[in-house]
Amino acid sequence: MYTISLALCTSWYNHVADLAYRYSQKVAHLRNHRASTRNSFNNNNNNSSSDDFSSSLKNSGNNSGSSSGMDDVTRTRTVIVDKVSDGIYRSILLLVFLLQMNLLGSLPSFIGPIVSLCLTSWLYAFYAFDYVWTYKNYNTQQRLNYFERHWAYMLGFGAPNALTSYFFPFFINAGVWAMLFPIFIVLAMMANPPPVAPDTKPLPIFYFVKKCLNYVLLTIGDVIAKKMKQSPSVNSVASPPSAFSMNIAKVFLQDDEDAADDGDDDDDDSKRKTEPMKE
Repeated sequence: MYTISLALCTSWYNHVADLAYRYSQKVAHLRNHRASTRNSFNNNNNNSSSDDFSSSLKNSGNNSGSSSGMDDVTRTRTVIVDKVSDGIYRSILLLVFLLQMNLLGSLPSFIGPIVSLCLTSWLYAFYAFDYVWTYKNYNTQQRLNYFERHWAYMLGFGAPNALTSYFFPFFINAGVWAMLFPIFIVLAMMANPPPVAPDTKPLPIFYFVKKCLNYVLLTIGDVIAKKMKQSPSVNSVASPPSAFSMNIAKVFLQDDEDAADDGDDDDDDSKRKTEPMKE
């Protein structure tokens, strides 16, 4: 019964996230439209420029449609492999983080409950914002970097849900969390975290989890590679698994500097979103 209800809730959460995303896009469109109408009174050439822009978009769409071929098939296949491997890695990473939360929660005295409450708040906030990052096409490294840069905001965002469902038994805890979680999905869709200063160092919340998981994956990959080399039946047919392993390393063992650049770009985007509101 619990498994069935969990599956149904997951389906409802996706539906709620889709509706909230559409509403947020409508709100953003109305804000941009109001800002553009204010400037249109002083610009008489907006209609012609918009027509030229739309015609250029049509021409570019026609040109791009004519250039389809084997490259598009290869690109689509690569994107699918990246998304599947990224989703598997993220699921395992959150599972390891959950185990870490339970282990640290068993510390003696008052340290264990406080640490467990903070980690629970971060985990619930990550669950809510994960729907937002899915619509923004963020990979796992970008999500973790953005989360660690806004760690204080995420702690406060997930604290109410964690506090309301922290002091109950397991099944009551799960029921309260499932009832409140759709509200936090909507809040995450409409949220606009304040930009972080460039010199602000992120809090490495997932550092230990990433290091342990990457070490395990690399060890498993080395063992599989050695067995494939020692097997006499391995030939050129075994190239796809090795390519898949290289893709895993490319996606998940990338440098944090690239992800930090993405986090800075996202902060710049958030600044641009707040400018029309201030006007």
